[in-house]
Amino acid sequence: MVERCNLVCAEMVLSAIFRDGEKRQEVKQILKRAKESGVGRQFMKDARKSLGVKSENVDGTYWWVWPDDKDPDEVNREKSEELMRNEIIRD
Repeated sequence: MVERCNLVCAEMVLSAIFRDGEKRQEVKQILKRAKESGVGRQFMKDARKSLGVKSENVDGTYWWVWPDDKDPDEVNREKSEELMRNEIIRD
């Protein structure tokens, strides 16, 4: 359960980053913001995969690209609700 909650937190952080910015963001900056939020690198990579965020290498710089079929605001809301349900179940 803790592992799932950590992943959901990473998904929330990732969706919030994309909610606040462009559809394509540099991985280095994403991971920096995640670290500042207390979310580890591996959880962010797992969140990227689970949300369908693509990775691109453009001239040696890695970018993550948010999928067209998902709204970062909606994903953030859904993950927040899921986290609250899980936290209530744990208590």
